[in-house]
Amino acid sequence: MQINKKTKPIRDKETGRWLGSEKGITPEEFLQAFEDYKVWAKQNPKIKQVPNTKTHSVINLEMEIPLTKTGFVLYLRREGITGSGSDILCNRDGRFEEFVEVNQYIDDSTFDDQFTGGMVGVFNHSLTARKLGLSDRQEVKTQGKIEIDFNDAD
Repeated sequence: MQINKKTKPIRDKETGRWLGSEKGITPEEFLQAFEDYKVWAKQNPKIKQVPNTKTHSVINLEMEIPLTKTGFVLYLRREGITGSGSDILCNRDGRFEEFVEVNQYIDDSTFDDQFTGGMVGVFNHSLTARKLGLSDRQEVKTQGKIEIDFNDAD
């Protein structure tokens, strides 16, 4: 895995101290990389092996994979596009303000893919709901006191 190195160090002109580096990718390139990831993810399903008891064989089922930000970061590294995908997505230290709109599009796209996939049964709805923070939880509190008389246990 080779990462494209299009960055140059940025140094303080007076002291020569290293201040960081230029970004190796533009928001437009980052967006195009996400669009390429979407195509790649849908063209590369996971294979689920299901036993067929009638023929005593195994059937290979292609299972669509959901779009995830983690999957996108791994795609960026694997394809050698950039090694700082996670920094860009979380706007670490506010250094990636120009990526905010692209990041929002990525957030919305991954959420929509997971949500609709869970709703129509392509993905496991329980895992999808939990991952997206949509699980329905109910908490029951009892406010009365429960008294137990151990002297009356004969």
